[in-house]
Amino acid sequence: MRLLLLLLSALAAPLSACLWDYDTLAQESAGMPDIKAVIVGGFARNPDLYYEMRLERLTKLLADNPDDLDAYDGAAVACDRLGRGDEAIEWMAKKLAAMDRIGYVETAQPNHRYRYLANLGTFYAHRWFRGGANREKLEDLQKARELVAKAIEENPDAHFGREKYQLMFIDWLPALHGRRERSQGTGAGLGMGP
Repeated sequence: MRLLLLLLSALAAPLSACLWDYDTLAQESAGMPDIKAVIVGGFARNPDLYYEMRLERLTKLLADNPDDLDAYDGAAVACDRLGRGDEAIEWMAKKLAAMDRIGYVETAQPNHRYRYLANLGTFYAHRWFRGGANREKLEDLQKARELVAKAIEENPDAHFGREKYQLMFIDWLPALHGRRERSQGTGAGLGMGP
């Protein structure tokens, strides 16, 4: 039973990773997520049109107000939700440039440096998954790990402290894939041992 719960949580982890946008802020203000939904891998998901409309609106908003740092996060998350990881990463580069341009100084809230690191790390992880989760090409996963670790240093209690589990999951992925390849060669199951 523990193995089943571990696998369910592992499968849900990349889907509910540490993305920060307007939806996240609303969820955070509502309090702890429903534990039953988390255990079974449930997560709120809007249709593509929702994210396309958000991206269009935020692109226009940023054309008029390029210093709106929250809008960069919203645009990037919309791209990621649409499966456009490269564009999401580009939006984070634009956010960093805006932070540099305005001379952003970190405050307790909103912590834009943390959000930048958390979102960018998550986008790299998602791009690795979307690219086939190739164990021979770990560059995106390594970049994701580095950025998520920095985000945790910046704000260890964000998302109720769950990002440390995202980091553990990222560390575990290459070992999982190696175990799967060995088990497929021998006909054995996933198993718990090395």
